[in-house]
Amino acid sequence: MSNQKLVITIPMAGTPTNEFIQALPKSVPIVIIDDSNGKLTMDRKSCDIYDYRRQKKILGKFYEDFCIFHHSSSCRNFGHYLAYKFGFKVIVALDYDCKIPKTFLLDHLDALRSQNILGVKTNTGWINPLLNNHWYSRGYPYEHRTPDLKFKFKEITDPRIVLNMGLWENVIDINAIDKVLNSPPKKIFLKKNHLVALGNIPLCGMNNIFLSEVVPAYFFLPNFKIGNWIVSRHDDIWGGYILKKLADKKGDFITFGKPIVCHLKESCQTQVLSYEHYIHLLSPYFYNLVDRAVEKIKKSDYKTMYTEFAEQFGKVLFKEKKYLPKTYFGGFKYLHKSMLWWVNLFKKF
Repeated sequence: MSNQKLVITIPMAGTPTNEFIQALPKSVPIVIIDDSNGKLTMDRKSCDIYDYRRQKKILGKFYEDFCIFHHSSSCRNFGHYLAYKFGFKVIVALDYDCKIPKTFLLDHLDALRSQNILGVKTNTGWINPLLNNHWYSRGYPYEHRTPDLKFKFKEITDPRIVLNMGLWENVIDINAIDKVLNSPPKKIFLKKNHLVALGNIPLCGMNNIFLSEVVPAYFFLPNFKIGNWIVSRHDDIWGGYILKKLADKKGDFITFGKPIVCHLKESCQTQVLSYEHYIHLLSPYFYNLVDRAVEKIKKSDYKTMYTEFAEQFGKVLFKEKKYLPKTYFGGFKYLHKSMLWWVNLFKKF
């Protein structure tokens, strides 16, 4: 797999450190989604930077609705769209507050090339990427946390892997309430370099690699409101849940493990606690809607499956309307509208 087929996309709300820039591979194109609206101060020769002006020029009539993704990590959708549009075959997604190891690209590519690999499943149906029953990755449902969590391993031969999620150390990616209640570890320990997730898994968007063919189905959902309450930090987890369900339907696999990046920046826990509050309440409802929508669609390419999924999600949502709290229905309706925006954007292809 040549570097000419690969691109690294990075959303940035602030100027990264020189150490971060210097660690990036020199032979790989770097696309930066500037979410500061032109306030970044860095060597622009080293990267291709897309501020709001350039985003508007490329998206045209779609830009007005894209503005809801500004000032959130879901702005990375633009970078993935660009990579797909420009014909790259493999996309690496990375956050700018991560220090990457020297083996960063190699570790990611090794996952995609895997021919014989262990898969892991659990008695809850959910995989905790940290592989323990004390600390859980952000997005792992509380209702499935149990001291009786058991992991079973199975050899997978000739898997078709479409995404590998790398992990993190120093500031590990767990829910804010867990960090407030106890001091989290700084290090994580892997049993294997990579494992196939044979079940649901919370997919963090901080450090991963994926085939560009999945981009039309790998949509990071925007922030939204329940009443006056901002809901955030669900974009990668909920978008990843949809992708995982579609990959299962297609017979493809998702792995997790190396590379482990050093996550440097801790978010404001008070703010994050607020953002995450409704995610914990809404997730069971959302996952139920997704599962029912996926049941209705047929195995196909990712673009076609997501188009059908978005249509079915809307139908299931309105069937469930009378069973949902009014504010929850409004939030999910807003997300459905954003899904349709993503679908329409790819109709140009």
